[in-house]
Amino acid sequence: QRVISRQGGALFKNFYNMSCNKDFIVFLADNELGISGIYAYVFSGGNLLKIISQKDKINKQSVRSFFLTKNALQGNKLYFQAILNNNQKVTYLATLLYQSF
Repeated sequence: QRVISRQGGALFKNFYNMSCNKDFIVFLADNELGISGIYAYVFSGGNLLKIISQKDKINKQSVRSFFLTKNALQGNKLYFQAILNNNQKVTYLATLLYQSF
């Protein structure tokens, strides 16, 4: 059975590797075109945010894949890894800030 949700005009096809706390749920997802990304859902505002996707560049390199562990989200800090197309493995820390307007 396929679960889908709309994000930026594309449908999510697969969801996997999530991490959550009282404020956010962060997860990896593939859209219907097969493009992977990391997304955050904000509980307080009900908003879905893109953190990063394979369409984005890191150090001028395209991303081949992402890794997200169950404890990747600690407070508003998100730790994730990416494998770039040049086979470089990078680890990042993102701070999730969201203010509703």
